[in-house]
Amino acid sequence: MNVKKHYDKEAERYVEKFSKGLFGLIRKKEKEAVFELLDPQTEEKILDAGCGAGFYSVPLKNIGSKPFGVDISPKMIEKIKGFSETAACLIKPRYFANSTACQPSLAGGKDKGFFSHPR
Repeated sequence: MNVKKHYDKEAERYVEKFSKGLFGLIRKKEKEAVFELLDPQTEEKILDAGCGAGFYSVPLKNIGSKPFGVDISPKMIEKIKGFSETAACLIKPRYFANSTACQPSLAGGKDKGFFSHPR
């Protein structure tokens, strides 16, 4: 199974799976580490490559940063709306059918960026 198919299939239970229990604790610790290293600032434009369901993009938006989320799975992008319809509109997540999310041209105009590696 390729990566896109895997995450399209996982999308239905992804948010619940990574929001509680051991996976939730791991995700919380991971987010703390990412935010400490990233040091997001208000109005800062941040590329979230592999944004998935928005575990980082939504909190970045909530603190005043301007995240730009990209992901290979359109079904994962749809999950951002599960956090907040307003957040999904403001983050403007994008779906890319191939690895263009990792190309430097996409990051143009962004202050910082990070890649959310698949599990």
